Amino acid sequence: MATDSEWRVSEVEVPGWERVGFDASKWAAATERGVAPWTRDVYGSEPQRIQAVNQLSAQLDGIEAALRKLRGASDPDAQFKSLDVIERALMRARGIVWARKETMERAKPEKSSVR
Repeated sequence: MATDSEWRVSEVEVPGWERVGFDASKWAAATERGVAPWTRDVYGSEPQRIQAVNQLSAQLDGIEAALRKLRGASDPDAQFKSLDVIERALMRARGIVWARKETMERAKPEKSSVR
């Protein structure tokens, strides 16, 4: 698993960092370092669940923030603006998931038609 500027880092453990909705936006951006050997699973592969969660974190945080604004919005314009933010974040998240699915499909061994 490679880090890049989409990741956030902290030099101290912060309670609740592993919970959905935790705001790490003030943490420093990570730097691209390539694949660290300790991020591999026992088979030498990247842990798929962790990778997927990290790729979707920005979109999920954006959706959560927009939902909070939508719940507090009193006029239709503010409600539409929040819904637009949610829709755009969902579209980006869908693109990430589809790209990941296509990558996994390409990585599957082809089935032989010989019997």
